[in-house]
Amino acid sequence: MSKASLHMTLINMAKDLKQAGVTVAAINPGVVYSQKNLDRGGFPADRMVQVDVAVAGLINEIDKLSLQDTGSFVDYKGNRLAW
Repeated sequence: MSKASLHMTLINMAKDLKQAGVTVAAINPGVVYSQKNLDRGGFPADRMVQVDVAVAGLINEIDKLSLQDTGSFVDYKGNRLAW
């Protein structure tokens, strides 16, 4: 799925499900430290997010989501991201 189609899917789901009280959001975990990302290269290992930090951030952001956030795109630190 392309970034554009993901965006449209999220926006459409957010609109369709808002009336039912369901929050739909995309959350970016960052570039997580993993063998796959190390093998891929192009991103310094010392700038990758450790798995436990990424997971804790994702859980924190999920817990903070409300219906007002539906259709949003945030990172694991809570920063709103542009599509």
